[in-house]
Amino acid sequence: MSQQLLFTLSEPVTIVLSGAHGPKREKQIVDISLRGLEPGDILLLDRFRHQPATLGLQLVATLSGLTVPQVKRLAMTDFAKIADAALARLAAAARRMGIPTEWFREQPAT
Repeated sequence: MSQQLLFTLSEPVTIVLSGAHGPKREKQIVDISLRGLEPGDILLLDRFRHQPATLGLQLVATLSGLTVPQVKRLAMTDFAKIADAALARLAAAARRMGIPTEWFREQPAT
């Protein structure tokens, strides 16, 4: 499994946590950690084919443990940096599996 990536946010985000273990409460997020990819994560490619922005948003949510609405509250500069790293990991895994990546990630110029 890949190691986790940690990103410090340029702008903290306040999220509301609610769950079965207690009342709703607010938490300020100052950094986001992305876990490594798991085999089931590659299925996001099928689900969001030809939807690179939605794929990036969903992938960040999946790997960080945040919800999509929480990810949408990130500053764009933070989201872009985190999504780029997440998509790079997904693209590397897809290439190793022989899955074409050009429809969801721009290839570097040669």
